[in-house]
Amino acid sequence: GGETLHVPGRYWKQTIITKPLTLIGESGATFYNEQEFGLDPFPAPITLAGPGYGTVSLVNINVEGRVDGHHYSSIGGGVVGGGFDALELHQSNVSAPWYWRWHLLCAGGPGISVAVDRVLLVNSTVTASAGKSDCCDWTPAAAGIDAPGSIVELYGSIVTGAPFLDPCRRDFCPDQWVMDLSAGVGIRARCLMAYGSLYSGG
Repeated sequence: GGETLHVPGRYWKQTIITKPLTLIGESGATFYNEQEFGLDPFPAPITLAGPGYGTVSLVNINVEGRVDGHHYSSIGGGVVGGGFDALELHQSNVSAPWYWRWHLLCAGGPGISVAVDRVLLVNSTVTASAGKSDCCDWTPAAAGIDAPGSIVELYGSIVTGAPFLDPCRRDFCPDQWVMDLSAGVGIRARCLMAYGSLYSGG
């Protein structure tokens, strides 16, 4: 059950979903966040804060954002939270907000980071954002989907964890072992089922 809303094809501000809901987007419907100041982590474009039951379905919805790393050192994710039985994506694209500038160490964010029983993706993409650093040091990346308590099902979908990028702006960088170690995985889940889908770490 739950209400169905049709979302016009334009940009929408950060949204908190508190009840079972299906969002059906017109072409170009995008939830986006680019606020200048606030407390870490950078808030997700969509946050789930449900009553403990029901399903949130995103249909033909885009999620993205831009982060000023001079004000934030970490990213919550593209879709975060919980309080529902399931999160479903159909023909949707979720990308964690990305750093357009950074200072010292800025950790990447997961595409989806939720505490629900089930995550379902159908013909959708989910992408984590890379960590950034202007020092030669570890900058943790993030998983594409970070849902360690969930059953994750993929059908014709692509999920990508973030790579370790731009570790420094000097004449030397960490060796490949350090870069690989700090890259994000594709999916963290209690149980994963993938059919005609791709998932990979950074």
